[in-house]
Amino acid sequence: MIRDQAEPNVPLKAMTPLEDEFERWYCQAIESGFCQDVPKKYLPIQQGEIQVRVNNDKFSSGYELLSWQIAKAKMELDKDSSIS
Repeated sequence: MIRDQAEPNVPLKAMTPLEDEFERWYCQAIESGFCQDVPKKYLPIQQGEIQVRVNNDKFSSGYELLSWQIAKAKMELDKDSSIS
């Protein structure tokens, strides 16, 4: 491989602060059971926003598709209301 001048598997572009924020939040949301564990590459994008599957028993599918930023705000609200 060295002879062929192969390059390591590293991203060509650095993550933006928003992408980094998504990555950190999404890991937390999955670990807490708030979101379904779907690899990022399989998440739909609508109007430039990544959509995540938020667990919700009110839907027949068992989840609700939300923009990750709306889901993040909802997760924070749910956490705050459970503390009080």
